[in-house]
Amino acid sequence: MKLSPLVFLAITLVACQSPTTDASQEPLRGEPASAHSDEPDHVGSSGVDHLPEPEIEARTIHLSSADCSEAEDGRGNLIQPTDCVRLTARANTWPARALDPVLHIGQLRFHQYTYGEPGELIFFTDRALLPASSAAAIHYGDDPNERYELRNRLEVAR
Repeated sequence: MKLSPLVFLAITLVACQSPTTDASQEPLRGEPASAHSDEPDHVGSSGVDHLPEPEIEARTIHLSSADCSEAEDGRGNLIQPTDCVRLTARANTWPARALDPVLHIGQLRFHQYTYGEPGELIFFTDRALLPASSAAAIHYGDDPNERYELRNRLEVAR
């Protein structure tokens, strides 16, 4: 069978562009594939960066008077507060998660939040609903590993 010069040229070009296997680039048995990869260790096979999360430091809670017409009662209801307060959870950073952060103060749970300055999560409630003194934490879902205790206690002046 005789090939036309154009078909022969096309086959030759395709053959020259196919990848070749170089044994020096293959991982050795028992060695991770990333050991021979040109990509940094934090880049997965999908090409997406998987950088380690930064350490969350200086987690604190602060209470201040606020002007708001609607707030949470900590039991899943929106209310019209008579003495609105702003609860600000501060940290150098908060983790990026699929679930929203929830502020836990004693038995109260606050779900409605906004962002303030970088590292601030802001919640609103009525001063009268808060315990006089309580520990506080930010949760992401029900996973106990996704609980970030706030280092100071929430102290509410009456």
